[in-house]
Amino acid sequence: MTKIIYATIYIFIGYLIFGLYISNQDIKVIEPTIQSKNASDFYDYKGAINVHSHLSTGTGTLPEIFNSAVKAKLDFIVTTDLNTFPLPLSNNNYYNKVLVMINSEFSYLDSKLIYIKNKSNELINNLGQASAVLSEHLSDPQTKSDSLLIWAHPTKKGSKWTGDIPLGLDGLEIINLKSLWQDSWLNKKITFIWSFLIYPFNPELAFLRLFQRAEKEIQLWEELNKGRLRIAFAGTDAESRFNFFKTPLKFPSYETLFKIVSNHILIRSELTGDYSKDQPKVFNALKGGQFYLSLDMIGDPKGFLFYLQTPRKKEYMGSTIKLKAGSKLKITLPENIKVPTKIKIYRDNKEQTSLVNKENSYEIKKPGIYRAVVFTKISLPFPEGRKWFPWIFTNSIKID
Repeated sequence: MTKIIYATIYIFIGYLIFGLYISNQDIKVIEPTIQSKNASDFYDYKGAINVHSHLSTGTGTLPEIFNSAVKAKLDFIVTTDLNTFPLPLSNNNYYNKVLVMINSEFSYLDSKLIYIKNKSNELINNLGQASAVLSEHLSDPQTKSDSLLIWAHPTKKGSKWTGDIPLGLDGLEIINLKSLWQDSWLNKKITFIWSFLIYPFNPELAFLRLFQRAEKEIQLWEELNKGRLRIAFAGTDAESRFNFFKTPLKFPSYETLFKIVSNHILIRSELTGDYSKDQPKVFNALKGGQFYLSLDMIGDPKGFLFYLQTPRKKEYMGSTIKLKAGSKLKITLPENIKVPTKIKIYRDNKEQTSLVNKENSYEIKKPGIYRAVVFTKISLPFPEGRKWFPWIFTNSIKID
């Protein structure tokens, strides 16, 4: 018994020593002290989408969640409580410089759909009414400029769509943090347990180790784009709930989840603090696909820009245009990146080229659906070494 006690003590001391080593590991790709700058022509604002409070599957109250968004330095947050009637729409406002949009996630057939309204004052009182609203949106996308329908965690086990996916579906999550760790738990238990052990010392590193490219989600996204250009989203799916042997724990915190991944909208005019003017700007950027997805936990991407320069004008993410001779994709990276970086350009989900400069240009000669992914090479602590990780995912530009 004495040997067991001593062995346990030695293991625990070793764990703390290794934890101290882990806590000092820097995975940032940009110096945190560097003041980030907007790209030319645009203001960059970041936000979290797919957030659940105690009103449905989460553990935090709305004020607690909003306060976490402030601490995480978000600019906007979209709550999406599941099958909650009625919504507390009075919270649609600014909360200490964070723009709050109260919206819904609904069960629909065998899937979950996020429903975001522009200038939301629509009260939905039950799931039957919600199904009717969703069916109408899915059947006629041309008339639904005031709402946005997103397929949540589309490849999650148990989530499926029977038959053809309607054109009215505006987009889907290609990143969902909850699905990410659940998939790791189901398929890579050793990786998950190791990340769980290092989480108290370095939460960002723990989540980075779990992150893998969303191949199934991206493949589905590309297939849907063949019919109509759809929008890619990063879903925080924040609940601050982890069931440990059927015991719910408030873990990880909302603030931690908000710092991991964000949707960065690019708009031409600043947010002013006037909710009635600013909320439509945020909604229209999301509806139009004018944003990119970023793993902010490894670096602030502000200053990134991706667009198509035609002979006459610039075309931005979310655009569908005709091919014009001399058109070029332009990609700008943020300042002061301190690790190796490469930008992969994809056409119809096939890699076309890899670029390494801060300012990049790629000539378009064929029609197709174009997007980019920025990769960075990060040094992980012993024994893993240096590995390439995706950092930034753009939305697409469709060229007919």
